[in-house]
Amino acid sequence: MIMPMLGVFVPWGLIGKYLFKYPGIGIGFLIAYGLFLLWILSQAAMAAFKGLVSLIEQRKAKRRAENRLRNLVLPDCVSRAQVAEVFNSFANEQHRLRFVQILIASHPQVGGEWPGGRLPATGNDPASIMLAQWEERERGLD
Repeated sequence: MIMPMLGVFVPWGLIGKYLFKYPGIGIGFLIAYGLFLLWILSQAAMAAFKGLVSLIEQRKAKRRAENRLRNLVLPDCVSRAQVAEVFNSFANEQHRLRFVQILIASHPQVGGEWPGGRLPATGNDPASIMLAQWEERERGLD
């Protein structure tokens, strides 16, 4: 009765002829093979758990960023260093874009220079492009 049930997991073609001829070797193989299957299952469970934890952390970070954007109130006068700090604090491209849209819509007076003398660009993403266009308008270069 046990052999047909184990047939799903145990390669009987490899050990069938040795299991009854040399019982010690066959039983030892079954134990080692069982431990190997347990190890594989534990690795799969750990990977699934890590993926779940990562997903939960990403959702929490997204929710925090959305709450920050929802509660964001810009003063009438901001420095470029403050804009750069808030812009760089968002890890998500969509949140940076939403911040730039809020910045443009609020029409604050802007002073100071950018930290390091450069715009806080993260590449060729829409938020960086929109921030550069806003800077051109603020400086009167457009």
